[in-house]
Amino acid sequence: MNAAEAAAAAEEAALAKAKTDAEYAKQQAAIQKQQQKEAAAAQKEYERLMKATAGKNRTTRSTAKSPIDEILGSKATQTILGGVIRGMFGTGRR
Repeated sequence: MNAAEAAAAAEEAALAKAKTDAEYAKQQAAIQKQQQKEAAAAQKEYERLMKATAGKNRTTRSTAKSPIDEILGSKATQTILGGVIRGMFGTGRR
């Protein structure tokens, strides 16, 4: 009976070890799945941030003009110069 008891005990130990190994493998698979999910979420957030901070194709700013261009291009300057030229060359009414 000693051999039979030892065999039964060994069988129980093997079943317990198999059950423990299966539970461990299940936990490792769950951990790996969670890590993959977190990595995918982190990648998605990274891509969102890169898209948000990427330069736009168009600019909303106008090109910088020199002070002379700004003065000569203004409507007030054009009006004044038109009046002066009209006065100098007499194209205005008298």
